[in-house]
Amino acid sequence: MATNVECTNFSACLFQKSLTGAMILSEKGDIIQVNDAFSVMLDLENSDTLSRSFHDFLSSDHKKLFISQYKEFFKHPEGKSFELVLEGRKGKKVDVQITGVKTEDNQGNSTIKEALLINATNITQLKQTQNDLATKKEELQQLLQRVQESEETYRNLFQNAQVGLFRTRICDGKMMESNEQLAKMFGYDNRLDFLSEYLTSENYVDEGTREKMLKMIKEDGFIQNYEVRFYRKDQSIFWARYSARIYTDKGWIEGVAEDITGQKKTQRALRENEQRFQKMLSVVPDMISIQSPDMDILYSNWQGFAAAPKDKQKLHTKCYKTYRNFDNFCPDCLAKTVLETRKPFRKEARLPDGTWQDIRVIPFLDEDNNVEMFME
Repeated sequence: MATNVECTNFSACLFQKSLTGAMILSEKGDIIQVNDAFSVMLDLENSDTLSRSFHDFLSSDHKKLFISQYKEFFKHPEGKSFELVLEGRKGKKVDVQITGVKTEDNQGNSTIKEALLINATNITQLKQTQNDLATKKEELQQLLQRVQESEETYRNLFQNAQVGLFRTRICDGKMMESNEQLAKMFGYDNRLDFLSEYLTSENYVDEGTREKMLKMIKEDGFIQNYEVRFYRKDQSIFWARYSARIYTDKGWIEGVAEDITGQKKTQRALRENEQRFQKMLSVVPDMISIQSPDMDILYSNWQGFAAAPKDKQKLHTKCYKTYRNFDNFCPDCLAKTVLETRKPFRKEARLPDGTWQDIRVIPFLDEDNNVEMFME
């Protein structure tokens, strides 16, 4: 085992008397020499560290990363540094900053051609200071947030001109403040006329809507994406979606609103198209069934071969169970071939009742050319 060399030359004296932890490592990371400052930093004796690997003193959180980079660090330490956590006696943990420089001083070990002089600066107090500063910063930010809450009303009302912004009185729905966008939404040319004339409580189309909203917002403190119908100035009707927060102590509600009349018309058109589509398919006498790759029924016109009893006509059930009462894939299932080939399949098949059927299975592929669903 190596021992500390006596302070017989200038470099050895600098090494031993340095106030910063220092050690000399081999290419494998073994400790060839260590100074007192390093051992004291970890509450160790020099004899506890010599002939051990530097990696033994690394915390588990840093060990793997540093070991993976040590070889390159040993070869080219210039300009590199690491912040690590070292573990000493009785689990003592010390934050250190590691720097290194190549040295030819092998402390008399002729088997070692190259060595690395490591400086380990104790930065535990610095880290603690940084953590304290971060805590103070967070406290300052919280204080700033409380100060900014006094300006929240103004920001909520005017920071986004693309939506309607409002403040209404809780007791009667009087519009206390708004932006121009909201005034236009309700059919007014300017916000001043809107504020002087409009009462939301008198312009809900559907009876009881405001009462329901007030009950929800008083219970939760806020509402989100509440959809209602309002009368405009000219008594035309439009759909609005708004989110709001109640300030009971101040007697008002503040929020953001948008006109979703166009969305509602689009949704209605889609529903009507879907109903027409369903009606057209329902009169086709042959089976039309769309399934997922897992054989779940996504759509069926319940005709022809798909004419299951009413109590079994349920979507998202297995086609083999619903149509043919099998517990697994039908033994003559044609869909399996389509799932494998991803190509349409057609076959004329004779059913058990003696009738012949023209069976077609058509896959629908996604952008990755996988079967997303298929139609029989």
